[in-house]
Amino acid sequence: MPSKLFSLLVALLVTFNAVRADEPSKPAPKKVFVEVLVVEVALDRLRAIGFDWSTIADSGTNKPVAPDNLVGFLKALRQYKLTTVLAEPSIMTLDGRPATLAIGDQLKQLKLEIVPIVKGDNRIRVEYRLELTETGFKSDSAVEVEPGQAVIASQVRSETKDAAGKVREVATMVIVRADTKPTAGIGTADASAPDSTSRPAARLQAPTYQEIESRPIKR
Repeated sequence: MPSKLFSLLVALLVTFNAVRADEPSKPAPKKVFVEVLVVEVALDRLRAIGFDWSTIADSGTNKPVAPDNLVGFLKALRQYKLTTVLAEPSIMTLDGRPATLAIGDQLKQLKLEIVPIVKGDNRIRVEYRLELTETGFKSDSAVEVEPGQAVIASQVRSETKDAAGKVREVATMVIVRADTKPTAGIGTADASAPDSTSRPAARLQAPTYQEIESRPIKR
């Protein structure tokens, strides 16, 4: 009797392995490269020279806008000290796998959590949560992009005081780009440029495309 049971188990294992061998293997998850740019625009100074910011980026909606022309415009504004790059982290993770990133200390820290999802049409959905502890800026949103495309994920207008106590009106924008291959970067920030204006204390940059240890994002 035991020999019959043993023979039956062997036959079942052979059949099971044969079925598994016939099953198509699942493709490995794709790597997803995500870049985030947080930039502050001096709206009051733009208005003083007669420029209406709403003609470039409408802050009245939260809908993503492809900023193909906006990125170049921000570069031009940077030459006149009208924009400030607050942060520009980059993360590489796998499709559908949450990733987290923290840079800096408790007073000047960037916290970023993302979940990239590659859809059937190859568009990439990026769910993210971003916080800059120094300024108190927070953004929690989701966008869908074509591979390699950058979009405005959020834009918030606010008033701040400069070192002299003067009230300034600014727009803080979050621009997100995602791709399944490395890209050259969104490119509005250039630390080597002599006329660039980024606050050294506030600007926090991650190492390029670091693979971050994944963990679930609590919603």
